[in-house]
Amino acid sequence: MNTYWPDAKTVAAGMVRAQTTMMTSVPRLFEKVFTTVHQRVADSATQEEGPRVGPAGRRPQPARLTG
Repeated sequence: MNTYWPDAKTVAAGMVRAQTTMMTSVPRLFEKVFTTVHQRVADSATQEEGPRVGPAGRRPQPARLTG
């Protein structure tokens, strides 16, 4: 099924509704999606109240790989 969305802001909702499994597009749409996702992640990171603290007031340590 081919579908045309005149407004890029409605693509995500349309994909959910159509249960899309494959998508082709012009590169500009993918650039817009990429930019929007990165901007939202950056905005949410600046809104956090500070570092998350683990048990006993310690900061969580990164996982170490052994082997």
